[in-house]
Order: sequence, then C-alpha cells, then structure tokens
Amino acid sequence: MLTSLTINRVTYDAVHLLSLLQQAYPQQSPPASGNGADAKGWQTPWKPDAAREWFWCAKRIARYTRKEKFDIGTATDAPGAQFWFDVGGQLISIAANTLYARYHGAVPTVPPKGAPGKLKAEISYAGIYMKLLEDHQNHVSDTATAAAIRAILSGGTAAGNDQALTLLVSVMFLSEVARNHTAFHTGLMLLDLIEKGIKVDTSTFQYTLQNSLCNPGTIDALVARRTVPTTPVPKLTGEADVKPASGGEQAIVAAGMGLAPMSHALSESGGALDLAGRGRFVPAQTQPTDPMSQTRRKEATLLIRWLFEALKKKGGVEVAVGDGAIAFDRSQPYNFDDRYFADTPGAGMMDMVHAMPLLAQRASTLDCML
Repeated sequence: MLTSLTINRVTYDAVHLLSLLQQAYPQQSPPASGNGADAKGWQTPWKPDAAREWFWCAKRIARYTRKEKFDIGTATDAPGAQFWFDVGGQLISIAANTLYARYHGAVPTVPPKGAPGKLKAEISYAGIYMKLLEDHQNHVSDTATAAAIRAILSGGTAAGNDQALTLLVSVMFLSEVARNHTAFHTGLMLLDLIEKGIKVDTSTFQYTLQNSLCNPGTIDALVARRTVPTTPVPKLTGEADVKPASGGEQAIVAAGMGLAPMSHALSESGGALDLAGRGRFVPAQTQPTDPMSQTRRKEATLLIRWLFEALKKKGGVEVAVGDGAIAFDRSQPYNFDDRYFADTPGAGMMDMVHAMPLLAQRASTLDCML
C-alpha cells in the first residue's frame, strides 16, 4: 500500500490523510422526483443525477445496516426491504439487509402493477467485468467506459441497455457507499485514474478497469474457461483479511486483489471504529484487531495516488508518495464514531491548505479532475 504523501517537504501519513478524507463531506439532497423506498418503489424509482443526490441515496439505503451492525441511528428499514433506482434507464433494486444490487431490465414506459422479477441477481466484480467483455466484443475501453459511467451518474441513458455497466454503477456508487461512505469519494477518484490511464511512477503498470475490479490473473483464467462467476465477493474474516503493508499498487494486485476499496465483511465492520480504533460496535460483529483493514489500506493507496496526481496537475507544490512500511500515527484528534457512518461532518483537522479544497471538490462534482 502507499503509506504517505509529502507536500512541500511535510509528510502526512495514510491515517492522517484518511481522517481528512472523512471531513470532505459531500452535500446531500434527494432526487427531484420518485420514492424508491415506497412499498411499490419499482413504480417510482429514484433517478439521481448529481453528486449530492447519489450520496443521499447511498446514505438512505444504509439505515438498516447502520442500525443492525453499528447501532448508529434510530430510523431502520425491514431487512427484506427493497430500494428501487433508475440507473441509466435500467431498473435496479438494492436489498436493505445485504445491499446487493439486482438488475430488472429497462425501466418500463408504463409502471407495472406488480414487482418485476430480476433478470440478473447479484454478481461478483469479476463477473461484471466478464459481462462487459461479452457485451463489448471482448474489448473494454477504459476511457470510453469511464465516460459512460460519468454519463450514467449524470442521469444519462446506458447505451444498448448495458446491464453490466448499470450494475457496476449501482454497486460502486450505491451499495459500496452505503457500506462505507467515503467509497463515494474514492470511487470518483478511481474513475479519474482509470479514465486518464495513470501510470505508477516510471513503470508500465497503470490504473485500468480490470485491475481495479479484481486480480487481472483471475480475469485471464475466466476468459480462458469462458466462465462467468456469479458468486458475490467472498467474505474475509480475521487474519485472512489480507493487508499489504508496502509496495504500492503493484503489490496489492500481486496479492490477488483489485485496487478498488471494496467492503468485505471485516472491513465493513471496521467502519464502526474511528482511525484510532475507538467507536461503537455491535457485540455480534467480530471486531478487527486493527482499524486499518484491507479496505482502509486500499482506500489510503487510492487517496494518496489521486492527491499526488491532482497536486501535480495544479502545480506550485513539491509532492511525492511513500510506500514503505511505517507505524501509523494515531495521535491526531480523529473524530470519534467514524464519520463514515455519521450524519454530519466532524470538526477539526481541516488544516491542510493544499489537499482539503481538492478533496471537497472531488466529493461535490461528477466531472474528471485529473
């Protein structure tokens, strides 16, 4: 993982930067029309088309998870509740208890009286990428795909009723953000890095959609077997939650993982803790020994790389990344009850003059910033 960012010869470690990221809190407001939480929400799906609306929707569908797993908040939904969305002109449902997204086909012109059946159940990230390959004649253009994702996020229609792309948008910007609210920021950062094909240092290794979603070796093996996996991402628990300590992005991929900070079981549970290891925790959950879970470490790597590139583009500062193993500094005044799952932004530590405006802008716009 990347462990530090140096700006004008001042070094900030990964935990300090993650704490700043918590405080770049997006504005939020419901979509202008629809009510996807209604008992017949498939007739009135939400259609978010701005950053603040996507963030509001993700926070809204997180109520059951937040209450059951972290005992945060009082408003809950039934575990069997379904939330309905119009994503790129396609009808998507997300379950309250699992936060898995399901595809139901094109949004009908005349809303059906009964709930439509699913055409595609939850699918793994490798499966989504395989479906993209299948739908695009075995060639996925990173630049074109990133542009198509931004168009869908802005309320546009998915070309050719692209179910894989609409599922990917739903998972990245609704399901993942409901589990871990700063996945909204890092999802947009990842999109920037993929769209620009950012290379790591002087190597040929670069950010792609493939190595962001999963280990490229897994995809190659699946392509060779022409097999599309449908099993959701495995839940990692205990010390099996692999934590690459150093070596940057290439080390993460070499460990068999994608670069995107997806929330596995233990990593999601870690969201109840602040970055110093304090916070509420429902006893039934297994408390991780280290709040810097796999998801947090990948999130820090993505954050540091994006800030490095954004500050280089801005100019006027000296900037460098570090990937050596370090002892994380948790002596800073981090927010108690991690703001990933809070309803209002915290105070303090908004003192990083170069990075904070960039982080705030990244959370408020859907445009590419690199």
